[in-house]
Amino acid sequence: MNNQNIIIRPATVADIDRIMTILSEAADFMHSNGNPTQWANGYPGRDRVEDDIRSGWSYVAENRKGVIVATFALIPSPEPTYLHIFNGQWLSDTSYHVIHRMACTERRTGMATACLLWCMTQDTHLRADTHRDNIPMRSLLVRNGFTECGTIYQDDGSERIAFEINK
Repeated sequence: MNNQNIIIRPATVADIDRIMTILSEAADFMHSNGNPTQWANGYPGRDRVEDDIRSGWSYVAENRKGVIVATFALIPSPEPTYLHIFNGQWLSDTSYHVIHRMACTERRTGMATACLLWCMTQDTHLRADTHRDNIPMRSLLVRNGFTECGTIYQDDGSERIAFEINK
């Protein structure tokens, strides 16, 4: 994607240090703003980011100056933790992409929305999940047409609120 404000492109191995900095800053922001347990204990780690890049799932957004200011993974289905949803149901059982590990350094600039809208140009059926206490991400998803569908559980047993859009 290329508009007046950002360029979204696949991440490369050369981007890893910057991606890790963005993820670390996002974790610090969450931990000091009412979401102390999401992205704890070093998650997502460098190995996870390297795997995303090798798989072709990792993306970065650059601002007008060419500085990477956001990162996310867009992963094709199936997502194993989405096989069982509780206290609700998915909107559709067709194939989808999952948005994971979205983080931005420029808050309140529309960068997260731009990344989310770019994802919508890649697939009209998207899913995402986030921690109950991640109010900014929950608000971003709802503001952009996602529906809260229920609860899923991560491999470690932690609860996440699941969202979906299928246009």
